[in-house]
Amino acid sequence: MPTDKGYRYFVNELMDVEPLKQNEKAKIKKAIDEMEAGGDEIFKETSKILGRLTKEISIVSQPYFSNGVFEKLSL
Repeated sequence: MPTDKGYRYFVNELMDVEPLKQNEKAKIKKAIDEMEAGGDEIFKETSKILGRLTKEISIVSQPYFSNGVFEKLSL
């Protein structure tokens, strides 16, 4: 099992990141535009959208701005 620093290095430096295709961006935008959810429901729905697009398990969590500084968002 990797350490936190080892995993962070893998994610930041070694993992290949594939940019979203235009049709994937369009699907995400359409799904969000059609979303009627508010509050915490938006995170649940966003997780579902990402799961459908990637065909992988998707977890979305709400950042707690009072506990830290938001630096970066990567999808």
